[in-house]
Amino acid sequence: MRKSAIKSIREYCVTVCTSGDMEWVKNCPDGPDHPCPCPLWRYRMGKNPNISEESREKRREIAKKHRFGVDVAPEQTA
Repeated sequence: MRKSAIKSIREYCVTVCTSGDMEWVKNCPDGPDHPCPCPLWRYRMGKNPNISEESREKRREIAKKHRFGVDVAPEQTA
C-alpha cells in the first residue's frame, strides 16, 4: 500500500534526520526560527498542520459511514 506524503515526511524525519530518535523529531530545532529552516518542519509529526482537528473528525466519520454503511454499526460487521 502506498504511503501518504505526510507519512513519508514523518518517516524521513525519523530515519534520516534523527536516526530514530523520536524525541529529537518532536523537539526539532530546525523550525521557523532557525537561520536555515527546514521546509518539512511543519509536517514532521505526521499530520498536516493545515487541517483542523474538527475537520479530521468529520473525515473520520465520513470514512466510517463509507466503510461500514450508514445503517451498519462497526460492531455488526465482521
